[in-house]
Amino acid sequence: MKHGFCLPFLALMLSAPRLHAEFVLYQLGDDGKETPVVNRVVMSDTTAGDASEVRFRLRNTGAKNGFVNSTYVRGAGFTTSGTPSFPFLVVPGLNMDFRVRFQPNGPGTFSGTLFVNDLQVFILGRSPDVASVWVDQGGAWRMVTNQDEVDFGRVQAHGTSALRFAFRNTGGLAVRVTGAQLLPGAFVFSEPLALPVELPPGRELVFRMQFEPLRGGIFRSTLLVDGRTIKLAGSAYEPPLPEPILSFPSATYESGRQQPLLVRFSEPARGNGVMLLTLTFTPQQGAPDDAAVQFVSNFQRKLSFDVRTGDEGLRWKGNPEILFQTGTTAGVIQFTITYDSSSRSAEFVIPAAVPQLVSAQLQKTSSTVVLTLSGFDNARSLSALSFTWYHKDGSVIGGAPLVSQVGPAFARYFSGFNGGGGFTLRAAFPVSGSPENIAGLVLEATNAAGSQRTEKIVF
Repeated sequence: MKHGFCLPFLALMLSAPRLHAEFVLYQLGDDGKETPVVNRVVMSDTTAGDASEVRFRLRNTGAKNGFVNSTYVRGAGFTTSGTPSFPFLVVPGLNMDFRVRFQPNGPGTFSGTLFVNDLQVFILGRSPDVASVWVDQGGAWRMVTNQDEVDFGRVQAHGTSALRFAFRNTGGLAVRVTGAQLLPGAFVFSEPLALPVELPPGRELVFRMQFEPLRGGIFRSTLLVDGRTIKLAGSAYEPPLPEPILSFPSATYESGRQQPLLVRFSEPARGNGVMLLTLTFTPQQGAPDDAAVQFVSNFQRKLSFDVRTGDEGLRWKGNPEILFQTGTTAGVIQFTITYDSSSRSAEFVIPAAVPQLVSAQLQKTSSTVVLTLSGFDNARSLSALSFTWYHKDGSVIGGAPLVSQVGPAFARYFSGFNGGGGFTLRAAFPVSGSPENIAGLVLEATNAAGSQRTEKIVF
């Protein structure tokens, strides 16, 4: 048995502790509850090498200022912490907090005295005979306390790191280990422990624990041994993501379409991660950007994908086809995937093409027909429109097409238009005779890439 002072001296300290009338000493629980201190404080049972603490609060309950001139503890295994510089002023209604730490160096009963000014409080602690916990790291065994953290190191996700542990009896009496538990998580016993077990003096029980993370991150857990806690830690990193392979399975390299992009992996993903897919567009011949060139799924030019273990490619909401719009401007669409510290790219080239006439509507009045024509010219160089009108008997009205040189007008239009190559044209044609005799129309549009002629549009 170890004592800081003899029993006759302790008998002198059984009077209620008072620091004049204005100070009251409290013990704080884990929930912050204050309990007035009377005569003595009993610390929690603490294994040799481990440490436990009690929080104290000294409150000035009087109407005058008070000074604390000293706070300390005498007795083997006991120390104070968190004390301020002295003298310390405590105004009425406020308090001074501090801690008493109990860290025994061996089994037995320990006693000490806490001094706060002229206040004396008896402190009692016990260190039971139990097995100590040891770990083998790098071939060197060391004892582990509840103040330590056993680090299993850094491994790849889905990898394993193992360490040897031992329950040792370093005392002179037999000790019993009743149970050992691991909180659920990334730390596991390599094999079941044969507990309870009684260890004679000098004997040990060796066992292994493994760190098996399923994802990247920092992991912590606790080994519980008969009420004691041993902190465990480890970190994991994700394995490199596989190389993405970009392809256009049904590519039609034209404007005005929706096309699928496929991204497959060179091998199934061995871990988790994120891949960012971006789209950039470079128009031909200095044309302005075409905002319609974008992903269909979010109408933007960026998509983020979570990659999970076992994935064989990128999927957007379960669909392997990542749709994008080609817009109405000739140019180059570049797709870039960035991941980890790498990137992969692929180009989708849209060449300049002949004008595309999408729709034509005709309105007739008694003396005029009005044609509303919609289409796009991805080369933005439309120069001529040809109109061939037909009678009901199939003959060409006027005997020849009407050709309009629209180059200057469309040049002015495209110079002030940043919406791609789309256009809508409205043209009025005066009619001699009855407009009802007009039965059809063939349109031909010409630009720098060539001409596009429609089938006969029947009205």
